[in-house]
Amino acid sequence: MLIIGPRPILDAFLAAAADYLQGPVHLVTPADTIPLDCRGTLVVYDASLLEGRQQEALSALCNEVCDRPRIISLSETHLWQSDAPVALPLDLYYRLNTICLDLRDLALLQARDHVVQPAKTA
Repeated sequence: MLIIGPRPILDAFLAAAADYLQGPVHLVTPADTIPLDCRGTLVVYDASLLEGRQQEALSALCNEVCDRPRIISLSETHLWQSDAPVALPLDLYYRLNTICLDLRDLALLQARDHVVQPAKTA
């Protein structure tokens, strides 16, 4: 699953989903090594910033036949930009995008809802 949105929305999504994630839950950032013996749920922060070695490890996890973790990727941007080459190998790109939730519009709606409307006068 890929969740796209601003960092506060991603953090809120992860907090809301925490009770539903299969344990153990492993959190990985672009500075971390992808654990190859990972079970449970692997949460990858900033998936659009994964380096080659991390992409290879993530691909290896995705190719496991059994006992592979559930992978939730979080990103502030899409992994595919129409005006740029794909930063991930295509097979990994499609695996991370099996389900894609774009929550960027939710942030816009929240911002719009918090705008104070001027009081109407008679």
